This record gives sequence, structure tokens and C-alpha cells, in this order.
Amino acid sequence: MPIRLIIEDMRESPSAAPELDVNLDAIFDRHRTWRQALCEYFARHESLRIVPKLGPIREQLTAAAPTPHHRGRAHGELLMAFTLTDSQEVIITTGFTDKRGNPASAPAGDTFSWAVDNTQLLAVAPSADGLSAVVSAVGPLGSGTVSMKLADASGAVLASGSLDVTIIGGAPVNVVLTPGTATEEPDAPAPIPAPAPAPAPETPTA
Repeated sequence: MPIRLIIEDMRESPSAAPELDVNLDAIFDRHRTWRQALCEYFARHESLRIVPKLGPIREQLTAAAPTPHHRGRAHGELLMAFTLTDSQEVIITTGFTDKRGNPASAPAGDTFSWAVDNTQLLAVAPSADGLSAVVSAVGPLGSGTVSMKLADASGAVLASGSLDVTIIGGAPVNVVLTPGTATEEPDAPAPIPAPAPAPAPETPTA
């Protein structure tokens, strides 16, 4: 019985509360109470944090194609923001820490997935293990979000986060000439007459 829990912190607005997809069939059984099961679930959910690492930003060797199969809504807390030009790409690798910031590993059997909210702006190509991905600008300018999610075998989300990406124009490489509207030339002005020659000086007489 999948349900969605919205956790509200009274110190924050409800809109800032995280939404967690919970599969009760995976976390409850007849030998545990509701309180025990929820405590175990949230203890595990809060035990991991995603730590993204931005690789060198580079020019694309070939133009990136949209990846509509990776389209998905933005989710998780904002972990990083960066800028690409419309012809660049970057490799993002991920690691994990526990809730106290110490390095941690994802449990065996968990899966890591990537999504972008605007596939006309950004393309994402995850690695085979899902722990890294190439994020590329498709061409148009604007802003988009790349999301990452770690889920266990039941589909319950253990950790998630997002990256805000701004796409800007690159350095100019072509000159674009735009002709204006053609108009008639003005009439030629009347010629100015040449000035009369100055009279010759008189020769003095003896």
C-alpha cells in the first residue's frame, strides 16, 4: 500500500516540507508496531546524504541530443548550482555521507537514478552504475534542474537532491550581417560655379 507522507517542520513553511514516497508493504510486518516501523524507516532515510562533485566543464565533441526518457520533476534539496554555455557539458559524480557528514556507502541493492525537468534544455547520460552522469546543454538558453535519487529495492527513496543549471550563450564564433531597408539615393546637389579669376595686377608706369 504505497502512500505519500508530507513532513512539516513548524519552523518552516509547509511548502518547504519534504515529500517522501513510502511503501508500507516494505516497511511494515505483523511483528512490528507502526511506531517501530516508521522510526526504522526514517532512521534509514535520514542516514544518507548525496554529495555531488562537479568535474571539469568542457566543450561538447558532438551536439547533445535531448533525453526525453530521463524527464522527471525536480525533487530533493538543492545541492549545487552552476552555469554552462550552450555548447558545454560536465561530468557529475556522486558520493554519500551519513547524517554527521562522514563518508558512507549506498547499501547493496539500492539504485541511483537521474532526471531533468526540461529535456529541451538539458540532456543527461548516466553511467552504467548510475553514480555519475554527463550533463549537457542541448542548445536553447534558460534554466533547468537535474535531480538525483537513491532508492532501495522496494522503491522507497533513501536520499535525493537537485542541481540548478543555467545555460548561457557562448563566445561569438560567427559574424552575422543584417542588411537594413533599401532607400533611394537623394538627388545630387546643383554644381557650385567656379569663382571668377582675380584681375591681373596693374603694371606701374615710369
